[in-house]
Amino acid sequence: MVGLASVALAACTAGDVPAAPADDPELVLGRTVYANQCASCHGPDGGGGRGTQLNGGMLERAHPDPAAQRDIVANGRRTMPGFSGRLSAEEIDAVVRYTREIINDVSD
Repeated sequence: MVGLASVALAACTAGDVPAAPADDPELVLGRTVYANQCASCHGPDGGGGRGTQLNGGMLERAHPDPAAQRDIVANGRRTMPGFSGRLSAEEIDAVVRYTREIINDVSD
């Protein structure tokens, strides 16, 4: 199973996900985390797949409170694993911000 996860992660590169403003280090970090940890399930543009759809405003409708979203990323929910053992608090905050400010606004 680890081998399959590695293949899935390798299939998505940072070039596949929407850009972040180069002058915003937190969004750049969030993009990198999203590309490496999230896109294989949620899709490079947040369109979904094995994971739920995050784009087209779906993320903020489902999770209007950023703290609740952060908790899900850190601790997991249902079939989504928690990432607190793999990501730092800074990385979790960055990916939450990136998904809310960049991925959420991508149109279907």
